Amino acid sequence: MVNRYIYGRHAEYQVKKFLEKHGAIYTTRTAGSHTAFDIIAVFPTFIMFLQVKRSKKLNKKEIRKVKEISERFPETAVTGIVRYEKGIKELHLFRKGEEIKFIDALVELKDKNKIKKRGDKV
Repeated sequence: MVNRYIYGRHAEYQVKKFLEKHGAIYTTRTAGSHTAFDIIAVFPTFIMFLQVKRSKKLNKKEIRKVKEISERFPETAVTGIVRYEKGIKELHLFRKGEEIKFIDALVELKDKNKIKKRGDKV
């Protein structure tokens, strides 16, 4: 039991580092909370809620659950599930029930920041 916890915690910390490297201004683990999500990451234009799994394969039921939760969240929230096994092997992100790519969320973030820097209205 202890090893499963240690491996899961390690995966969560690695995912946190990845998010911080890619622009998250704040990340936190919800350790011990037994909530639907393990990590919350705040980006300048959206908030990401992630479930981190250390398994050989994500099952469709877990993915569907995260997608359904995203339908109830506002447009500024992204939910996701990550399979971590010596690195991020699989990542599913959802906004308002639609699957999106991580890079799309970041490009949107960069585009909004460019607009703000030029002084244009958002």
